[in-house]
Formats: sequence, C-alpha cells, structure tokens
Amino acid sequence: MKSLFNFSIIGLVLITSNSTSAREIVYIENLASQLEGETLSQLLQERLGLPSRFIKVISKKSNCQKNQEAILHVCLKKDGEMEIMKRNQDILDNLRTSFLETGD
Repeated sequence: MKSLFNFSIIGLVLITSNSTSAREIVYIENLASQLEGETLSQLLQERLGLPSRFIKVISKKSNCQKNQEAILHVCLKKDGEMEIMKRNQDILDNLRTSFLETGD
C-alpha cells in the first residue's frame, strides 16, 4: 500500500511539473570527480529524503546543458562549485514532505 501511495505521489508530481515528460526528479551533471558527484547525490538524498532511484548522476567532460526536464537540475563544476540550473521548489517541498511522512 505504501509503494502504491508513493507511486501516486510521484505520478502527480510529474503531471503537475512544468513538463510531463520529466524522467528524473534530481539530475546532476558532474564535471568534477566521481567521488564529488556521489557525495553530492548522497547529501541530496539525506536533505530531500528522496530514494536514490530518483537521483541521476551523469559524469561529463564538457559544459552543463540547461535543457534537462528534471525538477532539480544541478551542475557540479570541475572546481567543485555547484550551480543550480533548474529548480521547482514547491514540488521539491511536497516530495520531501510526502517521503518523510511515509518513511520510504
């Protein structure tokens, strides 16, 4: 029952987000080291309370692109600096609240 509820919440989030074709909730383009990308992913999991399956980390060698359809799109630069490329704070707050309440 809990997983059906979580699935419903995610479906609702994706439908009500700016793009109904969103694939990831959190998309991290990593220009830094693999360790830095994994650390950022873990921090976001802890802070947002999202399962790891909703966070996608992509290692890149060139500049980050602003065309991602995720709810939160982060660019981790080579120097370790982080740039938020896109963020829908209302949806992130609702997701965090939903996952904390259900304990998933």
